[in-house]
Amino acid sequence: MLPENLIKTSFWGINIGLLLMVIANLFPEGILQVWDVLTNGYWHAMSLEFMGQDRIRMMEWVSMPSHMILILLGTVPMAAASGIAYLKMRKT
Repeated sequence: MLPENLIKTSFWGINIGLLLMVIANLFPEGILQVWDVLTNGYWHAMSLEFMGQDRIRMMEWVSMPSHMILILLGTVPMAAASGIAYLKMRKT
């Protein structure tokens, strides 16, 4: 596979993975945390009591596919493209 194709795959893998992280994890948890700040105060929203709730833990597991997309389709192809480009550069 050409390094250019791997870089294209990496570009889309990183962007799709980050978008899914925002949709599946960061935005919903942020809404819950803002709601907790308004009802219980900032100190409670930053405490382990809030972070240890079952719904927060569930959202972390729900976002795992987005992390896997970021790793498998984003960073692995970029590392492979870098290795291939380095080896081609060494030969010339």
